[in-house]
Amino acid sequence: VHGKINFEESDKNKDGLLPVHLQACHTNLNVNNSNIEESVMTSALPSFSNRPILGYIHKVVTDENPDGQWEFYGHNCHEENGELVYDEVPIGIIPESCNAQLVYDKEKNKTYCEVDGYIFEEYSRAAEILQREGECAVSVELSIRELSYDGKLKCLNIEDFWFSGVTILGKNEYGDTIKPGMTGSNIKLADFSADNNSLFAKYENKMIEFQERLEKLESTCS
Repeated sequence: VHGKINFEESDKNKDGLLPVHLQACHTNLNVNNSNIEESVMTSALPSFSNRPILGYIHKVVTDENPDGQWEFYGHNCHEENGELVYDEVPIGIIPESCNAQLVYDKEKNKTYCEVDGYIFEEYSRAAEILQREGECAVSVELSIRELSYDGKLKCLNIEDFWFSGVTILGKNEYGDTIKPGMTGSNIKLADFSADNNSLFAKYENKMIEFQERLEKLESTCS
């Protein structure tokens, strides 16, 4: 299932780690025809701690970019001697202090599982791609313990699971975007500017208002 991850540059205390925020997946029915009740999602939140952020990175050559550009792909894997081998590798981590919680997104009218994490700035091009793109989709991997089929709604009810990881999605070898399974899921580098800093934004708005009043007073005096 899919969600959203925000990349923030506000905390540089840990060298080599890019702070991130994930809007990982939402509750209830999704476009994959699976359903996760809020109580089930709440029970699974602690299992997100210490899980990997995964990615498969490859170079995509297109007519628009003949020199190629490094991109994420998806849940890439291949078969060797009858066994499934994953091509995606860990590029970050969701730590113990991930602050996992359910948060309602008013704009999307959905409740998302949100967690904090880190992307390794070394060892791969992951941080470079994320800072370039600003936004990518993600796919959360669930290990299901119990499920049932709802014949009326024609969906799978996931009744018990644990988070096993989250994969960043990108483009295939033809340059086509890998779309997420959950509506509105994405990963983006947050703009830690005055517009996104609520305290500074309020202060800035007050200053603009004050400036307008001064200009009006100056015009009247003139």
